[in-house]
Amino acid sequence: MELSIDTSTGYASVALSDGGALVCQRTWRAGRNHSVELTPTIRRLMRDASVATSDLSAVFVARGPGGFTSLRVGIATAKGLSMGLGLPLVGVGTLAIEMEPHLPSGLPLCAVIPAGGDRLYAGWSDREADTLTVLTATELAECTDRQTLFCGEGAAGAADVLR
Repeated sequence: MELSIDTSTGYASVALSDGGALVCQRTWRAGRNHSVELTPTIRRLMRDASVATSDLSAVFVARGPGGFTSLRVGIATAKGLSMGLGLPLVGVGTLAIEMEPHLPSGLPLCAVIPAGGDRLYAGWSDREADTLTVLTATELAECTDRQTLFCGEGAAGAADVLR
């Protein structure tokens, strides 16, 4: 069983998978409460799925970009579990996580999440995995020259400009 943790945005998510197949997950609007809500949610998820820590084989964690404090909470929790249980720890880019469910569309993808102020973190499916840009919604619209599926927490707030 694998435990996955994502605290990179205002939403938080934890999931259990078995050989990569989703067993159960919890996603909630954490706002600025990641540090208060993460560990109890992991405990409830594991209890409800009848999974013990000894059943875990790896811990996956979103490594950003995202909010500094929220990322720190998720990464520290994942690292503590990994080290304490002697499990492998795997970091996964947040923008790749945001794009994953949309890959079957076949369209070019751009994942966007808030970067503070009016700025967005943006990453594209047709660029190197770790290519990251920080720009405004207007700048993002100006540099998009073809039909693109925008996804991620920042997409809704930028929708009017991106249209």
